Amino acid sequence: MTGDEFASTATDVTEVVLPEMRRHAIRYVQIGCNRLHTTAGGDGITVFSDTTAPTVLHIGVDCALSDEMLSAGTTPQLGGATLARYAVEPAAGARALFIKSMSRCA
Repeated sequence: MTGDEFASTATDVTEVVLPEMRRHAIRYVQIGCNRLHTTAGGDGITVFSDTTAPTVLHIGVDCALSDEMLSAGTTPQLGGATLARYAVEPAAGARALFIKSMSRCA
């Protein structure tokens, strides 16, 4: 998880993925940054859980991957436009793109 997940992603993982991981006793370690700059000694890192029976997905962390990317100037680009944050859920955007693409074929 990166800290910028949509609510639907958290719901899907919590309701579908985590129960399967519990059923098969798969170890799931959730770690994240609690501040933008971390040290080699581990300062700035939080271990949210380390278990073979996960029940909670930790999202909305203190420092998301996008925060680090923005501070380093390495945000993804598409056609010259910076895509630091999405305005719509990916599925909705994909549907709109598909409809737009299909209209070109008509």
